Amino acid sequence: MRMPHRVTTAVAALVLAGASAGTALATECQRDEAFLKNFHRGNEAQIAAGKDAMRNAVYRCTRDAGKMMVMNHEKIDRIIRDIAHRQDVSLPTDIPAEQQAALKTLRANARTKTYDKMWLAAEEVGHMQTMTLLDDEISNGQDPASRDAARDARPVVARHLDVIHKCMKKADPSKRDTAKKDPVKMAPAKKGSGKKGAGKKGTNKMSPAKKSPAKKDAVKKDPAKKIRVKELTAAGPADPQQATTGEAATPEAGTPDMTGNDVAKLSAHHHHHKGHKNKRH
Repeated sequence: MRMPHRVTTAVAALVLAGASAGTALATECQRDEAFLKNFHRGNEAQIAAGKDAMRNAVYRCTRDAGKMMVMNHEKIDRIIRDIAHRQDVSLPTDIPAEQQAALKTLRANARTKTYDKMWLAAEEVGHMQTMTLLDDEISNGQDPASRDAARDARPVVARHLDVIHKCMKKADPSKRDTAKKDPVKMAPAKKGSGKKGAGKKGTNKMSPAKKSPAKKDAVKKDPAKKIRVKELTAAGPADPQQATTGEAATPEAGTPDMTGNDVAKLSAHHHHHKGHKNKRH
């Protein structure tokens, strides 16, 4: 079932709002500040969405993905909040109305397959937006601490996106049942097909042509039968079909198928910059 576009857009607010807002700012200082605010809001949205999936998702893959995102984004956001505190940047604390509406829409489908599909679709869109935000800061950010935080968070977010795609395949019945509908992939080798592993019934069955040499040899070894055949041939059978009982009519011989390492890197860069207060431009 394809969900309405408005639902997909609304649920995407769970992940990140205004991911590209920093690209239109007047100064580079404002760009770094906007990155911290947007990424913080995105982390909080990921944590909320992850906790909700742990409670309401049907598939284990979706629940595990939610748990992973809660753990990783809580650690990442601690770094972002510390950088913002040292730079005297005020981070948003309110939950946007759009995000609240998206959570309400999701929870209306709790413990159903529709919930998983909606959640995964939203996470896919949101993580792609997050990647755009991180790439912009890595390329254009001026604050070293913020730029390094973005660089170290990127592989964690990319790994989340990979997990989301794997879960989407498991949650999609049409993809999961493809093998069952494909007789080429599922059908075993037929018995008696002559292929390796075929059943005994097929391998032990002999064709009538392979049995004929034994009968022919029996006629040759019995002189009495040979004489009788010659007599019948000379006399001529009353029934034309009897002519086939001789040696010439005997059948011939037979014919021949976010790990811990990524979070550790993020923390390492954070502590490298900690203690060096960066002035705002």
